[in-house]
Amino acid sequence: LHLRPACVVVGRVIAPDGRPISGESVYALNGSTSTGPDGSFHFDALPPEPLQLEAFHDDAYARAMVTPVVGTPTSVELRFEPMDPIHLGAGFTRAGKPLAAHLYLRSGPFQRHEYLDGEGRLSVTLQRPGRWRGVLTRDDVPLDSDELTAARLLEFDVPDLESWSLELDWEAERHRHSALV
Repeated sequence: LHLRPACVVVGRVIAPDGRPISGESVYALNGSTSTGPDGSFHFDALPPEPLQLEAFHDDAYARAMVTPVVGTPTSVELRFEPMDPIHLGAGFTRAGKPLAAHLYLRSGPFQRHEYLDGEGRLSVTLQRPGRWRGVLTRDDVPLDSDELTAARLLEFDVPDLESWSLELDWEAERHRHSALV
């Protein structure tokens, strides 16, 4: 057994406009704490090694890497990035038939987890234009399946427009997209 000194990390969770966010959960290692009315949080038993702090709010993450110092509180600010919403309309098919699936997408600190409707369609507001990556997982394959075709990785660039549409076929190598200004 090797005992090490514990470190203190204090900070605030801030909205993109600079106002504090109260009642937000902040995570570090295997623990969490909640922010106070002024957005402040406090951890008092962290190791003196690099670690990631994160808060989650409205499908967005605020993250920071810190290395706590023994003997003095380490201060950090978790600030959420501003959103620049864009509507995405998408259709997903397999061999020309609507696909039953769910979609998990990420772009920097933003994420979306959506289920396709019964017609293989998706209508969602993404938090910003730019590069999005994700996984499309078929609903007709059990989670514990060894089938290698149960999921597809997606990567696409969303233009800086009000609305954008995308049509994807599970078997296709190339996909169609269109934009609406």
